[in-house]
Amino acid sequence: MPNMKMRYTGFIFILFALACNPFPKKDTHPDVPFITDLLKDKSKFKLITNMENLSEIIFLEDDQIFLKPDRSELPFKIIDVNQKLVFQGNFDWELPFFIDKKGNLYFNRKKYFYPDYRKSQDFKNVVFADSVSLKSESLKIDNDSLKIKALNEYESSLLKRYGYEPCEYPVVHQERCDIFEVKNETLFVRKDYIFDSNFSRTAKDVKEFDDLPFLLQVGRS
Repeated sequence: MPNMKMRYTGFIFILFALACNPFPKKDTHPDVPFITDLLKDKSKFKLITNMENLSEIIFLEDDQIFLKPDRSELPFKIIDVNQKLVFQGNFDWELPFFIDKKGNLYFNRKKYFYPDYRKSQDFKNVVFADSVSLKSESLKIDNDSLKIKALNEYESSLLKRYGYEPCEYPVVHQERCDIFEVKNETLFVRKDYIFDSNFSRTAKDVKEFDDLPFLLQVGRS
């Protein structure tokens, strides 16, 4: 965590209300001011949003902020630092959602182009887990071991068809075996979860600073 006594000049932040520790530890950084004291200067800090009805907040390019809802019936939103709505929409949580390095969105089998997302086009998805599941339903094999072997062989052939090397022991070698990328105008997914982004997730980056009652994310100056 950076030294809080640095000069804050026009920074913008997002503040998340977290549960306070009823048994606070001894202050191991007495030279660092409390965040609550720093926040009193409204000319230096601006509240953009909190975590109400959100599961994730992601900073995109040009100070745009992606707000992922915590329930499927709610729309996601992209806002700017002045809380102006840039784009919003509902997506099928059973289909992949991806944000690439340029900020383009891939959801509901479409690609929405950064920066205003007004332009879109149909986009093919290949979710390997779905294909394996369909194959499993069609197999008439009662022996579990033989069925697993047949499914592994099927997935291996499917991966090779799209230019991927089969990966053994995906649970153990998760990083090496996972796939979530756009290639040849197709979104390929081989992961347990079907939401991913090439941008950092603010709520998962900061682990601790003593037991702070707030999570502070400092943006661009």
